[in-house]
Amino acid sequence: MKKVLTIALAVVMMLAAVACTGSQPAQTTTTEPVKTDTQTTATSDTPWLTADGKCACGKCTVDMSKYSPYIQQLIYAAHKNGETLTVYGACDESYVKAAGEKFEELFQIPTEETRYATGELFTKTEEEKNNPQADVWFGGSNDYYFKAKDAGLLATYEPENKKNLIDNPAFIDVDYQWVGIYTGVLGIMFNMDEGAALGLEAPKTWAELADPKWTVNGEKLIALPNPETSATATNFLATQKYRFGYPDNLDSAGLEAYLKAFDKNVCQYTKSGSGPSKMVGPGECVVGISFLHDGVAQIANGYKNIQLIVPEDGTGFEVGAAAMVKNDKNPNAAKLFVEFCLTADCVNMGKDYQSMQNLVITAEAGAIQPELLKEYGLDDLSKLNLVPYDVSDVAPKLKDWTAEWLSYVGDDERHQKKS
Repeated sequence: MKKVLTIALAVVMMLAAVACTGSQPAQTTTTEPVKTDTQTTATSDTPWLTADGKCACGKCTVDMSKYSPYIQQLIYAAHKNGETLTVYGACDESYVKAAGEKFEELFQIPTEETRYATGELFTKTEEEKNNPQADVWFGGSNDYYFKAKDAGLLATYEPENKKNLIDNPAFIDVDYQWVGIYTGVLGIMFNMDEGAALGLEAPKTWAELADPKWTVNGEKLIALPNPETSATATNFLATQKYRFGYPDNLDSAGLEAYLKAFDKNVCQYTKSGSGPSKMVGPGECVVGISFLHDGVAQIANGYKNIQLIVPEDGTGFEVGAAAMVKNDKNPNAAKLFVEFCLTADCVNMGKDYQSMQNLVITAEAGAIQPELLKEYGLDDLSKLNLVPYDVSDVAPKLKDWTAEWLSYVGDDERHQKKS
């Protein structure tokens, strides 16, 4: 009898176990939102995708088919977390806006964009360090990205799309705190019509711009960005340092004399680096100092009276960059934006929005260089007479060099400041 009871009890227990197991929900693998800088390894189980290849967040209709599994997970996580994106940009305002709108169109993440001069961008982010309002930086010379890195303002992120960069260590930070998206060369823009009317020929060198002839009947003819707000202008200061022998044989007295004489010919120090390029064509100045791709954009806008000059006595150059802000509130959206910056979808728009920069994304990745750069000989910086600009050395010195420049030239109504 005990044996029968034992067998019966065993059967009951087995049936109970089966019933209990059948009452539990099926176990599924879930993908947590991407919260760290470690890229998630894709598996055959893709819960971030619907059966028809759309984002499975339930909040958007993004077609995931053109993106890698890692990018797909960023999109999914950004939507699951309800993330938005705030962009602080230093490219031309129209490009900053267009890039933000394109990002929102592609990924259906609400995006806001604000344009600042590069120095302003740094200052504002530093002011907001304890409560960041921006998620990403877009554009502007990487000397300020080096400053931001040293100030602890940028996040470390190694993008998957770094594979799209031209193979050059100058185009990505060694610690992955910024990525390059374009290059540019500093130069002189000359209004040929206004110059001819005044009996002036186009300058060929920086040295010529200290000549008193660039002030006519009390009218100063040169526009330069303000080093207090513009990375273009600090690039100008660094260029002059190199021309006068920096770092090993700097002629400090000669540099001071040059900057003082140059200042006497300046009608305005614009807040933005591209400001002078926009003054030359309409005749608001005869000579403007900017990165020459800004001049190319103005020629494309119809100002055929602008001549572009790469100074024969050597000039500076930039790498324009993008980065994530440290402790931003929308990490998946911010990472996705950095990935976006390294694609043709982003960089090819520049030429249509006042930004004719020389791209550092490969042709294999779909980048198309602006044709006008070739026409003006600006498509290959290796062919130009450039100073040995070492941005890692220059960046920490920009604040002191700006203060030194102000001690030479003073401060007056010509100096446009931050808003």
